[in-house]
Amino acid sequence: MLALPRLLPFSTLFLTVVISCAQPALAAETSTDAETSSDALAEHPNSTAQPSKLEQFEPSPSKLDTALAAEFAAADKRPEEAARLYIQAAKSEKRADFAERAARFALSARNFGLAQEAAELWLEIAPQNLNALQAQAFALIVQGKKDEALIKLRALLLMDSPESAGLALNLVAAPDAAGLAVELLQALKAEPKLLALPIDRGLVPLSLRLKQNDLALELATDRIKTDPENPKAWLWRGLAEIALERGDEAAKSYAKALSLDPENARLRLSYVQVLNSQNRFAEIDAVLKSAPKAEDEIYQARIALVLANQSKGGKTVKPAAKKKALVKLAREIERSKGLPLASRQSLLGQIYELIEQPKKALAWYGAVSKGELWPNAQMRIAVIQSAKDLKGARATLDALQNSDAPNQAIVDAYLLESELLAKAKRLDAAHSTLSEALDRMPEDTTIMYARAMNSFARGDIAALESDLKVVIEIDPQNAQALNALGYSLLDKTERVEEATNYIQQAYMLEPKSPAIMDSLGWAYFKGGRFDLAIVQLRAAYEAEPEGEIAAHLVEALWALGAEPEAREIWEEALKKFPESEPLKSTVERLTKQKL
Repeated sequence: MLALPRLLPFSTLFLTVVISCAQPALAAETSTDAETSSDALAEHPNSTAQPSKLEQFEPSPSKLDTALAAEFAAADKRPEEAARLYIQAAKSEKRADFAERAARFALSARNFGLAQEAAELWLEIAPQNLNALQAQAFALIVQGKKDEALIKLRALLLMDSPESAGLALNLVAAPDAAGLAVELLQALKAEPKLLALPIDRGLVPLSLRLKQNDLALELATDRIKTDPENPKAWLWRGLAEIALERGDEAAKSYAKALSLDPENARLRLSYVQVLNSQNRFAEIDAVLKSAPKAEDEIYQARIALVLANQSKGGKTVKPAAKKKALVKLAREIERSKGLPLASRQSLLGQIYELIEQPKKALAWYGAVSKGELWPNAQMRIAVIQSAKDLKGARATLDALQNSDAPNQAIVDAYLLESELLAKAKRLDAAHSTLSEALDRMPEDTTIMYARAMNSFARGDIAALESDLKVVIEIDPQNAQALNALGYSLLDKTERVEEATNYIQQAYMLEPKSPAIMDSLGWAYFKGGRFDLAIVQLRAAYEAEPEGEIAAHLVEALWALGAEPEAREIWEEALKKFPESEPLKSTVERLTKQKL
């Protein structure tokens, strides 16, 4: 199924080449000092490890050749050879910077035994060097040498540096440490220096990341005992309780956190998400209304609550009641003196657009002056105009595209213009708009992907293939582009094997994507592997019940002879997705076949 459009510093370390497979060191909520991987540990912007001038070298003449040879090996992209040569030079000259270079190049080559040797030499020359000790510990961790690694990690914690605890924790959190991470965490969980870290940068987020949820809850609860007025401690306990599927307890922890930090709008909205997951709509309304000051995000959440179509009792709200609630909210916003003028105008434009009063919506959106909210207001104006005046909508977007708005807003304006043209069935004009955008921003993969989808709609598979291959060349990890290319080839050509290969690559990157699961199932079906097709298609439909996925599942079941189940699924799906063309055409064709 197609999805339609719409150096990291390591504290004072010498490393930060970021590669595509690098993962966050801790949970998304965590604010850590760094990321750690063998590549991230291979280079640092402040490092002395990359001399650009020979004058930086001062070895004796007899040793100059070794250092130069190392540099030439590095320039020739032979990092392991460069590391070995730098080790020789460091031993001869007793130069810490040569040992550092050796460690960096060994890590870049992912030769961790060599990196350990270089780091040990570095420490021998500079015994108190924090970076050398960290590099040594990292090399040991990646090699799976737990006991030796623990010795070095504890040595790191004993060093007289405010950064040492964070650095040790980042080593345990590194993607390359995955094999030992849990064991290291358990061994270090009682270290006083780690326990003293701020809770959002310490052991609790790491425990959650490693799925040690009981330990995370234990550590957060211990922190609350020593610091009961710390809202972050209560927040992290709530996160641990969510991970343990203890929703009611999590809500209480969030409520306590919010009571200690009532002006934190982000915390308030997080609490709302917890309540929403439990359908506690009356409490959501109360939490949002009790915000101590008017904020754009809070009002956005209140609008969303009305649109969620739920009353305080969780019952469906009639359209008239919903409109009445939005009008009441609009009046409250108009009277609000705490909101910045542009926020108030933008929110009112949004409400009047939702209740289908376009003249008022246009007036409020039009009043938004140039600033952060102006681009979005202009795009909403264009959407409203497009209902009766597509030319006027395009003029509005053209003005935005040629303004000094941020680059992302300009990209969005082009994408919106192409969308409006496509909706008006002017696919060639939409293609021209996207081509104009790419003339300005030739490597913008979002626009390129959108043009590829336009080519699919126009039946130009060669153009689609060309654009998507460029997207993949720029971003080889773009699962959406890989899936789109594979599915398009599957749908419009006979190149089943090639299409399946692209989809499998996408699946390896995003195995839980319903669209990609559907594509893979359909690829198996096209390849005659009906049993595998049904497994994937059933999983896709369970993850995201959708008309096209239902059509594919029905087709596969029918081909395997499971006609009763196929009928049952299509009857249910037609009730949910009566306008789905893929589903309707599939049912019609199979029914005729049966007759």
